[in-house]
Amino acid sequence: AARTDLDQLIKSAVSYKSNLISYFTYLLDHAEGKETINLFLTLKTQEEKAMKRMIRHAQGLADL
Repeated sequence: AARTDLDQLIKSAVSYKSNLISYFTYLLDHAEGKETINLFLTLKTQEEKAMKRMIRHAQGLADL
């Protein structure tokens, strides 16, 4: 049961991160001005890296 709960938690977290990345992509596509574009690009990149870290850590937890 704990494995299923962890899987569901990870699935929800990945879905949240994916939606956030999609939102930043949308904002990036509609942004004007170099500073605004750089801001949304940075936020998107940080979230992508954070999601990869989260998945890597979750895989480590699943192996315990």
